[in-house]
Amino acid sequence: MDPGPASRPSLAERWESLKPDLERLYLAEKLSLAKVMDTMKQAPYFFDANESQYKYRFNKVWGWKRNISASKKQKINEYCQSRAQLGKPTTVFYKGKPVDDRQLRRQAKKATRMKMTLAAPEIPAFPINIFGDVSMHSPSEHASPPSAFSKELRNTTSIQRAHLLLDGNYDKLLKNLDMSEKETLSKWLYQYWYFSFKTAKHWGRGPRAWTARNLDFGRNILSLDGPSPNTNANSPAGIFHSSVNSLENWNDHRTHVSNIPNPSQLCRWSIHVFQSNYEAVSSPLPQSPGSSAEENPEHFKEWPAGWQKPPFEQRLRDNFATNDFSDFKAEDLSISIGTVAKAVEHSPGVLFEEALGFAIMGRNPILVEELLQQWTEEESDISSLYPLHLAITYLDGSRACCQIFALLGSFSDRKALDKGMLINGLGHTLLDNLFIAILRNHSSTPPGAVDDAFNQDRKFAGDEIDICGRWDADSDCYRTLVSLGKSTVPFEWRHKFCHTSIQAVCHCIRSINLYFPLDLFKESGLYIKRCFSCGEKLQLTPFHALVITAFFLGQYRTRDEDLFGMVCCLLSLMAVERYRGREHLNLSSAVAVSIPMLLDTSDGVACSHEEMSPEQLGTKLSAFQVGWSPEAERGWEVIINILQEGKDARKFNLREGVAPFLSDRIKNQESFDPTNLEPEDFQELYYEKPDLVPGYSGICGVHFFFDEYRVFGLNNILGHLWAAVQTELLTYRRQDQDKSWYSAYLDLDTVSRSLKHHVIYRK
Repeated sequence: MDPGPASRPSLAERWESLKPDLERLYLAEKLSLAKVMDTMKQAPYFFDANESQYKYRFNKVWGWKRNISASKKQKINEYCQSRAQLGKPTTVFYKGKPVDDRQLRRQAKKATRMKMTLAAPEIPAFPINIFGDVSMHSPSEHASPPSAFSKELRNTTSIQRAHLLLDGNYDKLLKNLDMSEKETLSKWLYQYWYFSFKTAKHWGRGPRAWTARNLDFGRNILSLDGPSPNTNANSPAGIFHSSVNSLENWNDHRTHVSNIPNPSQLCRWSIHVFQSNYEAVSSPLPQSPGSSAEENPEHFKEWPAGWQKPPFEQRLRDNFATNDFSDFKAEDLSISIGTVAKAVEHSPGVLFEEALGFAIMGRNPILVEELLQQWTEEESDISSLYPLHLAITYLDGSRACCQIFALLGSFSDRKALDKGMLINGLGHTLLDNLFIAILRNHSSTPPGAVDDAFNQDRKFAGDEIDICGRWDADSDCYRTLVSLGKSTVPFEWRHKFCHTSIQAVCHCIRSINLYFPLDLFKESGLYIKRCFSCGEKLQLTPFHALVITAFFLGQYRTRDEDLFGMVCCLLSLMAVERYRGREHLNLSSAVAVSIPMLLDTSDGVACSHEEMSPEQLGTKLSAFQVGWSPEAERGWEVIINILQEGKDARKFNLREGVAPFLSDRIKNQESFDPTNLEPEDFQELYYEKPDLVPGYSGICGVHFFFDEYRVFGLNNILGHLWAAVQTELLTYRRQDQDKSWYSAYLDLDTVSRSLKHHVIYRK
């Protein structure tokens, strides 16, 4: 019996019978859908279906996706980058089949273009499994050389790391670096900081360009904890400071500081007073990193005309691109310096801020003045730099003294008030920063004792600069320290709060009064506590903060510390307060203070604070002195007696105290305001352009307003002490380590007796 014609397969069966050929054409050979359709119409298939049918069958029924989705490719790339950071090459399989590197490379390039901004992209951790249909394998050691995709991944990774650096995301950056990469990056960041510092410090003299060769990076620097941060954390150099500082912990176990040349114990100094005849004594030469005359900054020659082009900020920018300052090749770094260079190029405001920051840190008054002139013309926002605080952090009594601060004050007195630059991001006033500078330079006070925000810090900012000029960031002793992987200055380098430092700090107090008088009487941002029991915020006045600072200077003292410097600071603060006849603050003001919390002995249960005046605080703190020398105890007693004497002193009548050499026009004014003095009101007054040579002579503006008045009125004891202090600081420096810290004309025992008995004793 004839079975009849064979039944034709259904359409579904026809699709299934053709599936192997369709998979080969579409997925393996990667023919376009149009070509697949055309092929299937020909022999031997003679199969005809429309485009919608093909797409439905491929995508919905069989789940074919020849192109991996962009989101999935992005996640695959991110995971590959994580493996690349560990030095592992990767082969990707999708649904059991190897993925074409070209797809992933195109996606990586696209993602890179999309992320060429300052925002840091996410770099995920190591997931166990990102997708069930994606698997990763490391090729065998006999595989081909790295593919273009692998190279693109490394490039993308270095770009993303650059973004992390620029964004200040150091923790995430460090997690994505191995030990070798951390070491290389820390050295490179230090080299950039050092190049910028040297260029700023010597701008106008010496080499026209500082490169890896004349920066002497041939030393075997093990690794670095780097110079301390003090610029805006989201600006290039500020990031480099902070990131270098963040790299310190991992290196501690590798190095041991030994055989480091100690700096001289003799201070350097600068003289800047009214033009007068006096017998000048030259300051000792600084410790120089160079041995030959050409390398010694003391012998640097002024630049010829034209050498100042290109300008300072452009040189900082250009060196990101050229990398001339470093002995590391750009390709050996774990970050893309090209990305950093582009970010800087497109951020002129940030670059200018950094240029000014380095000029301040280099204590170069001419460069600072040039940049400030530019600032007034271009109206760049430098508020996040906190330039006034930065100038105090890098205070240098041996070169510029208060000149950098005065320059900033003269240019920014109004803008600083408008921009909120007088209190920094930590809530510290300008006076607070001076107190920090004293403790940093002349004691072993732990940073956390000053501010709870510093609890995790091992050093204060600005440690690479000594106020009295005995070491600098480019001194041989400090560079040797850095070459051993350290930058925290040994305690043995420090000495007592000396005349050079005292003069610089006291002049800054007076300069603050001159340009920002109300800032001196804001509540301090240091030593703030909050009662565990009642929740009251315990915040001190400037005089209370000075007493605590003096106590810590004595408690964590260096050898020979006798607190004379804090006596001078107290007198200066009292002088400017009385000088303007203010009612904002007096020495009788009492605030809530917790001594147990300040000394970290509180049980954290009951209230431990009580109302105290500065004098009462000092008296109570006397019971907590541990192992103080007789000299330090005497100095502490003098401070308490001055506070007591100052409370009872009569208000100063300014007219009675006008100096005799002021013009008759000033003396006869109905209302005399010393802040409105004109240059012609002074005799023999002159202005000398500051010289870049360390130890330059130039007048100090604070002498105009303070040294010519009886700021303590009719109180002869404080008046005589004030005069003696000014004379001592102006005329004496120790020139031999075996000599006394004081001249023969100042005797602190006599000062103490005079204050105690309210009688002026003669030595």
